[in-house]
Amino acid sequence: MSKLDEYLEAAKIEELTHAFQQDGFEVVEQPSSGLRFDLIVRRGGQTTAIEVKSARSLRPEAQHVMKLRDLAQNEGYSDFRLVVVHPPKTTEIAIDGFESTLLLFIIENFPPELDQLSSGTQVSDVSDLSFDEVEIGRESIRTKGTGAVRVALEYDGGAERDGLTAYDDYPFSFQVELNRNLDIMKGSVHVDTSSFYE
Repeated sequence: MSKLDEYLEAAKIEELTHAFQQDGFEVVEQPSSGLRFDLIVRRGGQTTAIEVKSARSLRPEAQHVMKLRDLAQNEGYSDFRLVVVHPPKTTEIAIDGFESTLLLFIIENFPPELDQLSSGTQVSDVSDLSFDEVEIGRESIRTKGTGAVRVALEYDGGAERDGLTAYDDYPFSFQVELNRNLDIMKGSVHVDTSSFYE
């Protein structure tokens, strides 16, 4: 299960717990071993077992959900509920020519963490760009996001000089400001090269 699915499920469980408590339900403690439901709530003589699954994990977890449903019936619960959580819809953001503009900015403002990887590190491409924030002002656009940078690492002059050239990709984060012509006026890029040293 992905970290996003884990987060979505945990957030939904917390939301449901709060909502049930606000409605006067008691959240029931469960044994620490064996099959466990995500939540058991009780009010009056009614006890409900609840399982929360992300939409993407529902199919691979189908057998587990069926076992929980059977357990709820065998234990005499009033009801068994399966709550399916969907990831939030994303908004597509595109800035015309931004990928090539950001590549040029990285080359011209070469990150020192890349320079340390070889005697002749060269940036060849950026990909997988994702925008976390975009703020559009009258005179400029400020944006933050992440991506991946493709680099050639040259040792002893590279392959053309009987050395070695290796290629690798590293994740990076960026924060830049663009003018009305969509040229980057200023900004910063941080590349995570920790995988190189592992």
